[in-house]
Amino acid sequence: MVIVIVLVVGYFVITFLLDKKEEVSKVKNQGGVRIKYSLMIRYFIGLNNKAKVTKESPTSITIMTKTDNIVQFYTIAHGFSDFTVFWEMQNPAVGTHNLHWKFPEDADQALAVLKINDEIESYVIFLAKQHL
Repeated sequence: MVIVIVLVVGYFVITFLLDKKEEVSKVKNQGGVRIKYSLMIRYFIGLNNKAKVTKESPTSITIMTKTDNIVQFYTIAHGFSDFTVFWEMQNPAVGTHNLHWKFPEDADQALAVLKINDEIESYVIFLAKQHL
């Protein structure tokens, strides 16, 4: 019985690793994460002249923006058939807050940015009202 369980788990691990390798190759063939998600990256970097890429892997990239007391991180992570954008805001006055969005891989990045921007703006207004 233990051997069957080990074989089944091994099969799923190997299948996952092969699929992940294929996805990494797919992103590389599309120019890498910086090219594939260039519109979104340019937008997030354009939010602040102190913005910079703080972390990059073959399937994800993190951009940090910093103002006086607010640090924001935007991470774009490519999935198997989608991409997810994670937002984290660190502010001494209101603490740390996170939001995330998942889009189909072929989603229009400009529309994704609009949705993300609108929801972050609404969330920040909500936070401001709570702390006034």
